[in-house]
Amino acid sequence: MTTHLRSNDNLLSMLETASPVEKSFITDVGVSNLELVPYNFFVWSMKNNPDFMKNLEISVQDKIDEGGIIVTKKTPHSVEFHDHGVIHSLRGYARADFNGDGIEDILLYHGWGVVGGTHGGGGMDFFTRTSPDGRFKWLSELEQPEEE
Repeated sequence: MTTHLRSNDNLLSMLETASPVEKSFITDVGVSNLELVPYNFFVWSMKNNPDFMKNLEISVQDKIDEGGIIVTKKTPHSVEFHDHGVIHSLRGYARADFNGDGIEDILLYHGWGVVGGTHGGGGMDFFTRTSPDGRFKWLSELEQPEEE
């Protein structure tokens, strides 16, 4: 199963095959709970930098507290912030079990763009949270359940 959606067909397929939720660790939280969102979600270009990879426990809220990030919009289901000249946004669109493990996931849009510029991008993807005290993870980070 792919969790990054590269076309509308993939999105519709994932929505059609979504399952009822057996367990949820996101009932009272969303993408705007920035202490649960790992900062490395937004810095893909740094994944090959060993110094950066040592700091995977840093959250977006940690970076805000350091003064490097400015939140420009925030609702219960979305957030937008500026980080060193780049606009990042997350918007939650649907919640269900999208990968068949019984745990509630969030379908979301994540986008980026250059502040004051025209270069940017984004896509649809999925967050999940696998424990009450855990941070969000991309579904693609988790092992997929085996077919029975």
